[in-house]
Amino acid sequence: MPLNSAKQLIDTYGTYGLLYNWFPAEAQGIRNITDKPRTEFFAIDYPTLERALIDSRWYAYEQTVMILLQNMSGKIPVRKITNIP
Repeated sequence: MPLNSAKQLIDTYGTYGLLYNWFPAEAQGIRNITDKPRTEFFAIDYPTLERALIDSRWYAYEQTVMILLQNMSGKIPVRKITNIP
């Protein structure tokens, strides 16, 4: 994604701005993994998807952000989260 593109600016100032206000520790941990929490492609296993969508359903404005938040314990991921360039 080009630097200062609309998506990058939304992630930097919108998504991370809100995450740091609501979930500061988790936002720091997610930021260590990715700069693009709304636009990453995720490969997740069925139990993680089931947990995200059925067992502990809570809604952020973006499903990918919600899945990232559910898999963080403060700054530490509770499941392996890997950013693949």
